[in-house]
Amino acid sequence: MREVLEIRRDDRENCKALYFMMFAIGLLLLVRDAFGVSINKYIILAVVAVATFAFPIEKVVYFIAFLMPLYVGIPGNYLTLVFLVRFLGETHRVHFNSRGIICCVLAGGYAFVDALVHDNTEIAQLVFFPSMVLVMLIYSLRVPYSKNRLVLCYSLGVAALGLIMLISTLQVYDLMDLLTSATRLGDDATSFAEEGIMNVSVDPNFYGMFAIAAISTGVEVFGNNRALSKAERVCLLVALCACAAVALIGLSRAFFLMIFAWGMLYALSRKKAKTLLLFAIVAIIAGVAVYMFMPDVLDAIFARLSEDNVSDGGGRVSMIERYYSVWATNAQTMLFGVGIFDCYVHCTPLQALFGGGLVFTVFIAGFISTLGVKRKAKSRVPFLRKWLPMIATVLMAVTVPALMLINSMYPLIFVGQYCLAEKE
Repeated sequence: MREVLEIRRDDRENCKALYFMMFAIGLLLLVRDAFGVSINKYIILAVVAVATFAFPIEKVVYFIAFLMPLYVGIPGNYLTLVFLVRFLGETHRVHFNSRGIICCVLAGGYAFVDALVHDNTEIAQLVFFPSMVLVMLIYSLRVPYSKNRLVLCYSLGVAALGLIMLISTLQVYDLMDLLTSATRLGDDATSFAEEGIMNVSVDPNFYGMFAIAAISTGVEVFGNNRALSKAERVCLLVALCACAAVALIGLSRAFFLMIFAWGMLYALSRKKAKTLLLFAIVAIIAGVAVYMFMPDVLDAIFARLSEDNVSDGGGRVSMIERYYSVWATNAQTMLFGVGIFDCYVHCTPLQALFGGGLVFTVFIAGFISTLGVKRKAKSRVPFLRKWLPMIATVLMAVTVPALMLINSMYPLIFVGQYCLAEKE
């Protein structure tokens, strides 16, 4: 019994160190971007690298969940290599799957050759293969970790991304300036940093996907009274509110539609009347709060939903037609694509198809199918309730070009971890 208590105490202490490091990195990025304090990016890289090798591997999983949303403001490509080295040092705790390794090599190798053929040789493209290896190692890790704490760390990362981006932008623009289609939060038109300077900012549609993943998992975790400590639950609630508020200010129509659809499906997946009633009350309170405290945002949302280009999906349909016409030109482009890193169609599955062709699509689909295959324990949770976060995040991914970077794909990676995790 004493040994169990010692293990739990050690786990809490390690999490305190983890939370402190997360807070410190968030603070460094905030003072750099919002208040113009010069902080060399390699200082942040060094701090993260030291923490990565100091933490136990299960805490590194939480650390990655926090950092991935912030990748755009730190040397994320180099961090991918740091994380990969750290995981390769834990291969004795990884259950490798031969089919997964083969599919990883085929898909990653294909992407590497594609990058060379189309002269896409920047580090962002060249780390695609190492990123796939890292994802495989994360899913193959057989060290128990709490999926609830994973959700907390990810939600804090998404909230940090949104708040840093919002506070920094408000140093240059007024809030009312951001509530129009011409100058939305996260757009190039509202950049708060000099061109070429690394900063924490993402397109509002990408932020919407990050937020959907956080909200769809976070609400489930928050509803479980035993999932986290009281302090952690408060932090989770604040993070989810921040995610929702920033996503609303971002005026992503895809996010508006998806959060509504998720709410409906969430209600349908509840069997207990008490849980359903509580969710309805919370939804009403949230709606009233937005109406009372963010009326301008609400007006901007309705204006966005009434714009002329809604029927074209904000130009997405036209873009899909344009890339399809190029892809369908001949058998070669249909088989091998127009270039994985040259395809910016706003639909992640079609990025794989049009960019890498049928060959790459088969390889990447095979790789995805191998993730988590060792976890054969049958779940007693109903299908819709278990997989709803994945359904919502995948539908959001259909509206953005997320394939090329691991941080863009991370909402899907994270939700997959959550849905397949065996430990609460």
